[in-house]
Amino acid sequence: MKPKKPEPVDVAVGNRVKQLRRLRKISQTELAEMIGVTFQQVQKYESGHNRISISRFVMICGALNQHPSFFFDDEQLVASCGFKHKPIAKDSTLKFADEYERLPDGQKEAIITVMQAMKRRD
Repeated sequence: MKPKKPEPVDVAVGNRVKQLRRLRKISQTELAEMIGVTFQQVQKYESGHNRISISRFVMICGALNQHPSFFFDDEQLVASCGFKHKPIAKDSTLKFADEYERLPDGQKEAIITVMQAMKRRD
């Protein structure tokens, strides 16, 4: 019997888990310990070869400090499911948002002011 190919949604969500884990500088072993599985299981989640249960998914969201909607906002997922909307977050947007969240409030306001000024120049 031929091995079953992973579903596109499982691959897309797994890719997002991997992307965010790397952005957060967390190893597969560290994530595995946080959610109570082996690092091999994390590898299977990230590749889409094993589906993530909803309870484990919630644990992953908590471990990576990310809202669940992030994992479903992906071009590959959109294409595979036939959704009509365009993803809002790209790698550069995620990196920016991650760095932005670490800034003190005063610096956040300064960044917003600069961005608004840049937008008015266009």
